[in-house]
Amino acid sequence: MLHRIPRPELQPYVKSMWASARPVGTCGGQELTLPNENACIVVRLDGSSLDLVQDDGTVRSVGQAVIEGVQTRAFVKQRNCSSAVGAVLMPGALPSLARANATDFTSAHAPLDDVVDTRGLIETLTQEADLERRLRIFEAFLLTLVSPQIVAHPVVLGALRRLNHEVRIRDIVEAAGMSHRHFNHLFTLSVGVSPKYYQRLLRMHRGLSRLAREGDATWSDLALSSGYADQPHFNREFKALTGLTPSTYARSARRGPLHVIC
Repeated sequence: MLHRIPRPELQPYVKSMWASARPVGTCGGQELTLPNENACIVVRLDGSSLDLVQDDGTVRSVGQAVIEGVQTRAFVKQRNCSSAVGAVLMPGALPSLARANATDFTSAHAPLDDVVDTRGLIETLTQEADLERRLRIFEAFLLTLVSPQIVAHPVVLGALRRLNHEVRIRDIVEAAGMSHRHFNHLFTLSVGVSPKYYQRLLRMHRGLSRLAREGDATWSDLALSSGYADQPHFNREFKALTGLTPSTYARSARRGPLHVIC
């Protein structure tokens, strides 16, 4: 798999990009994806679709090219054998590419064809085997989606930077000189969730990312370094957001911090 940052023109809108080749050998089964604060755009190739497993066990096929908003709850998908390209969007940038409020995509998976015809993109990507060249094609496509006149409020952009450093939301609102209600409204339209919920997702992702880097870190250390008051606070938040206990998560097979093999 190839990971990299996008070209400079895309960096205000896209945090990172990736391309993967078709897996070799056996694949399939299901995967639980945990809630996270990142919206993304993913294009699956080889005729494969994003197939979501519903609560009743039925499968909903979304399509090959998909916009995923901020996910507030875990979801299960089929692990298809396909190559793909993807872009993780900058917080607050989804409206600039989708030409809609971020709340329209919260906890949702929508066909990218609802925004733009992707048939030409998929055909071109499929004909190119080199992963770097696929990313260049994808970058050029994403640039055609950007609407630079649609941009998050400067207060929201400033808040997103500060929330990475565990600044209190109340302090951000007071510094902005606007009402808490107005700030929440602006933030939610641009990001897809409230500032408080975004901060909850950010903390959990931060802790799980550290666990992936440092396999011997204790839950107590992870809790404190991620901004939780203590380990019981982390345990409650983890269960509320993911439906799993930390111990169940620790015993599971994983494909990255937010992907649990079912």
